[in-house]
Amino acid sequence: MAYELQKLTPTWMLHAGRYSALGMDITSRAIGLLPEAEVEGKLWRQWLPDIYLNPHGYPSHEWVQPFSGYVAPGFRAYWSPRGWYTMLTGLRDPRYPGQEEATRALRESIVREINGNADVRAMCLRQQDRYRRWAAGFSPYVFGVEIYRDTMIYYSDQETGEPRGSRRATPSPPGEAGRRAAISAWPQVTFMSGMTEAPDETAQGDWLSLVTKAGFSFLMAHVKYLEQGQYRVERIEEGAAHDGAQLTMLRVRPVMPEGTAAEAGKRR
Repeated sequence: MAYELQKLTPTWMLHAGRYSALGMDITSRAIGLLPEAEVEGKLWRQWLPDIYLNPHGYPSHEWVQPFSGYVAPGFRAYWSPRGWYTMLTGLRDPRYPGQEEATRALRESIVREINGNADVRAMCLRQQDRYRRWAAGFSPYVFGVEIYRDTMIYYSDQETGEPRGSRRATPSPPGEAGRRAAISAWPQVTFMSGMTEAPDETAQGDWLSLVTKAGFSFLMAHVKYLEQGQYRVERIEEGAAHDGAQLTMLRVRPVMPEGTAAEAGKRR
């Protein structure tokens, strides 16, 4: 539907691919109302992934809103394009000491991949400058900016400067396990849940290729982190019935960055 509408209005703001036939966001967690919305949780329970990624984008021309008379308070931060960006929120729960280190290492991996494309980096720098000039310059707490090595990655709290993230892993409500909003409640399973934004809506031709390259670089940053990271496997030996023995092999998460001090039982 989005593709057909683009033929009629190639530069309009479209969210046709996001909403269901009921007019409700497809990511709604209303159990049983949208069967397609249940797929995500089922996949999570089947695969128990280390990392869950949700790359998506925003209308590349939505900066016309301040001059059009259209006001959507919940989306004010999107009024001006800021190029490709992401948000990293690492758990800072002392029960999971590796979470913050893994998040920092993932930030480095993302920066390397994004800046490895000269055209993507140039696009980001152009739009970051525009965003600072026409948005953050007027209202920095609405139009926040955080640049890390030429890449917009929201990692710190604006007021305290501390890394973003909860100090406690919160339990999921009954029946909600595996839903996107509750994935962070299971850090021993999925230690990172990441998203992106890119000015890709209604994108076509060369512009589509450019923003797609940014998204693919984000994905590959995580793939390479997992491929190159340090894995620790715990062996749990217990007694069993009839003088037997039981051996349990447990892979501990998160995957730690390459170069982490070696420990007994760690595997590459």
